[in-house]
Amino acid sequence: MKIQFLKANNGDSILISLEDENKIQRHIVIDSGMPQTYFFATENKYGDFKEKIVKPITDAGQKIDLLILTHIDEDHIGGIWKWFAKEKDTAYQIISSIWFNSGKAIAEKFKISENPLLQNYLEIFTTSQTSVEQAVTFEEYINEHDLWDKKLIGQTQVYEKFGLKFQILSPGIQQLKDLVEHYRGEVKDDYFTSGTVDYDRNIKSFIEEEADEKWKFEEDDTVTNGSAIAFIMEHGGEKFLFLADAHPNVIITELKRLKYSPEEPLSVKFVKLSHHGSSFNTNLELLKLIKTDHYIISTSGQRHSHPHKRTISRIVASNPNANIYFNYELIRQAVWNKQDTIDYPNVSLKLISVYPDDI
Repeated sequence: MKIQFLKANNGDSILISLEDENKIQRHIVIDSGMPQTYFFATENKYGDFKEKIVKPITDAGQKIDLLILTHIDEDHIGGIWKWFAKEKDTAYQIISSIWFNSGKAIAEKFKISENPLLQNYLEIFTTSQTSVEQAVTFEEYINEHDLWDKKLIGQTQVYEKFGLKFQILSPGIQQLKDLVEHYRGEVKDDYFTSGTVDYDRNIKSFIEEEADEKWKFEEDDTVTNGSAIAFIMEHGGEKFLFLADAHPNVIITELKRLKYSPEEPLSVKFVKLSHHGSSFNTNLELLKLIKTDHYIISTSGQRHSHPHKRTISRIVASNPNANIYFNYELIRQAVWNKQDTIDYPNVSLKLISVYPDDI
């Protein structure tokens, strides 16, 4: 099995490739990053989603056997929009199935009113010559081409596909309902997605600050992140944790339901940290439920001051032998200084492109 962590600007895009029990090549894609991850218009060039996913899979006559769209934020679904908009007549041909929790499906499931803002947000084929009424929504596109069974993906569910096992940790029922009932449009610079760059501080100062019993963790409360699909993936006896942008309390609750604890934590080969290393999505309580030496952060750091160095400090506090991986060199250099190296010599900051090559 090979897992590629694409350069997805400030977003996520991950390709999992493996042979199934019948020696058939399978591909699972998790998210697609920003629109530039597919095509960077200002530089007139294609990005990683096109060059490392769409083109090689198409050229090989293979399929994206499962496309997982964790939630609707642009930094996770933007590349898909751009791909479908530019190749709408052929893109569907290389997709076998999709996991996607749409507002319409959530509303139908729980018998609540639809939120029209969710549909407007997913208009993917609008142009200057196309009216809103003529626009094709993402949901209409995947329905028309029979790529989606409308089944909601959520907590407690278990799926087995291609020799992989997926234990779904997020979202819960409340997070799905909240998306429909409280979504008010795209979050731009919300407090819980942004904040100032905190790279001027030393790791030790964060750890000492949070050791004070008066210090309180503040959690992300954005409804789109709360609706994110997060899961444990198992292959060949090894487990891998993909947290998308999920809320930590949701993940903690589900891990505890699965009988994991600080004394008997979930052992994984690596964890892809939630929300690009935001300090509002990873706390010590969550980290103590996870046993690993490998922590992955996906972002270019172009928006929202991610990753927060405070998050890095929590990883170090929970594991002073941590290997922390980034998919952009600039971020790897920015979040660590000479004093941090002196204080925590056993922590390694590395670049990652492909698992297992880089771990």
